[in-house]
Amino acid sequence: MKAHKIGIISLLFDAIYCITVGIGIMLAATYVAPIIGIPVLLIIAIGCATTVWGIGIVGMMRTIPLATVMIVNIMSTIAVATFSATLAGVGVTFTVLAFALDIAAFAASQGWALARA
Repeated sequence: MKAHKIGIISLLFDAIYCITVGIGIMLAATYVAPIIGIPVLLIIAIGCATTVWGIGIVGMMRTIPLATVMIVNIMSTIAVATFSATLAGVGVTFTVLAFALDIAAFAASQGWALARA
């Protein structure tokens, strides 16, 4: 499979993942807020931003540079991993770290495609 096609597939899965996770975050905000100790509206805003980013990837799939998405994914991985370090519960920390690993996997696949393009 050509590197460009792998990059496009990675973007598509990244977009679907962002939209799904963003909606899930918004729906779970009232349940999650007391557990992690941040305001419901902040959690909803994070979910909205994640969903909008996913929709943006779909809208710009043919024009957005793969490197741009990869850089955003790297920054998101760092932000999510840092956030998880501030959480009190071990289970919550591991759950948030799992999200960071998912994001890092998208960045790695996009980097791999870029290196072969």
